This record gives sequence, structure tokens and C-alpha cells, in this order.
Amino acid sequence: MIESPRTSLWRNREFNLLWGGQVLSELGDAVARFALPLLVLVLTGSAVQAGVVGTAGQVTALVCRLPVGVLADRVDRRRAMLAADAVRLFTCGGLAALIIAGQARLWVIVAVAVVDAAAGTVFGTTEQAALRSIVPAGQLPAAVARNEARGYGVSLAGPPLGGVLFGIGHALPFVGNAVSYLSCGPCC
Repeated sequence: MIESPRTSLWRNREFNLLWGGQVLSELGDAVARFALPLLVLVLTGSAVQAGVVGTAGQVTALVCRLPVGVLADRVDRRRAMLAADAVRLFTCGGLAALIIAGQARLWVIVAVAVVDAAAGTVFGTTEQAALRSIVPAGQLPAAVARNEARGYGVSLAGPPLGGVLFGIGHALPFVGNAVSYLSCGPCC
């Protein structure tokens, strides 16, 4: 009996490990993305500066998209994804440490937003390119649909969770995000 592509996708160990790890990682991203402007508002009291931080991250992601696409076709994708998450782990962990120490400054937050956006673009683009090597062609539409559903799900859950964690402690969303990057290590 031939299995349907949908049933087989659920049995694809590599895809499911990557997908599950990315649920946690993207949730951490959504939490931190919500908390970052709140942190800027708490530190500076300026909505304009909070907007500058968000804009810096978005512009970085936009500018990096094309060169990262070329890079994803020329490097070992697994290593690129692991390196991108390692960079994001250290930047978010470093920001959390600075917040706890009372040393977080606007320029550091901007730098973290830029580095995180660049590394996130590397990971996301490389993950999309790697999908073809871990999922058979007949299952690609289902795999892409699951990835899209994952993204929408975490974008709904992340902001409320980010607000709760930020309310408990300003560093907590960033600690959670740093820890979330560890979830992909075994699966990439």
C-alpha cells in the first residue's frame, strides 16, 4: 500500500526534528521581538528610539536577503544554520546578561537587533533551501504549509508570552529566546 504524502511527512524524522526545534526557536524570536521595543521604552522613554531599533532590524533583514540566498546555495546548510543560531544564542544571551547587570544601552540593543536580523535571515533562507534535501518533492507543498502554519502559530502566541515574561523580568524574554536556540542544535 502506498502512503499518502501527508502521512509520510509525519514519518519524516529529519523534517519533524527540524520543524519541532523551529517551533521553539521561532517562539523565542516572537517573544524577544515583542519585548525589544518594550525594553527600549523602559530604558529611554522614547517611542521614536523603539521604532529605530525595529526599523534597523527590518532593514537588515531586507538587505541581507539576496546575498544570503546566494550563500545558502554555496555552503553546508547544516553548518550555516547551526552557526546562525549560535550567533543569535550569544547575542540574546549577552543582551540578557547586560539587562540583568543594568548595563544595557541603546547602541547595544540596536547592534543586537541588527545581528539577530542578519543571523535570522541566514537561518530562515538556509532552512528553506535545505527543505528540498530532507523532504521528497511530492511532500514539499505539505512541508511548506506546515512551516507556514508554524510561523503563524508562534506569531499569535509570542507577543502575549513576551508581555508576560517582560512583566516578570525585563531580561526573561531574552533569556528564553537564547535558550530556544538550543532546541535546534540536535536537529539541524
